Amino acid sequence: MDKEFTIQCHDKSFSVPKAFINLCGHLKLIVEDETFESDSIQINAQQVTPAIFEEILRYFSIHNGNPTIGINKLVSHKLEDNMSPEDIQFICKYDVCKGDDLANLEKAATFLQIEPLQELISLTVATEIYFDGTYESFDEMKRRNEISGETTVDEEQRYRETYIWVHQYDHENLGNKMAQMGV
Repeated sequence: MDKEFTIQCHDKSFSVPKAFINLCGHLKLIVEDETFESDSIQINAQQVTPAIFEEILRYFSIHNGNPTIGINKLVSHKLEDNMSPEDIQFICKYDVCKGDDLANLEKAATFLQIEPLQELISLTVATEIYFDGTYESFDEMKRRNEISGETTVDEEQRYRETYIWVHQYDHENLGNKMAQMGV
């Protein structure tokens, strides 16, 4: 049987298996320290509230105690194209553009050093802002995220320098697009 540990997170206690400790780099370091002789770990970090810790345990439970890293890939602006059904089940309750819940979860995952959860959060944000390099896709991403402002000349220049491959692609097709628009 897997050894159980008690995590005291502020004023709330949680019983967790050793497999959970192994998932959290921060907790694993504490347990593996030769001076550690307990089965209880105290977490009073501001980044990890009891509510956030419960969410992390929900993530662990959805994955049956074994979340994996590196299986999710960014290929579109749809979660179902980019991640496993288990990850979608977990992350779908978070709104990337509104509220601080996902940001708070990311801070806790970073503090506890939970690499699969950090990867999932990054992929979720990347999925939200994904576009395939065309102006149409960029406009669709702006619409999805309710971005209505126009970019300034300086922002456009910074964008072209940062994402030169998008500019090269669009420059090659610019003549066709302008002809289609009657310009």
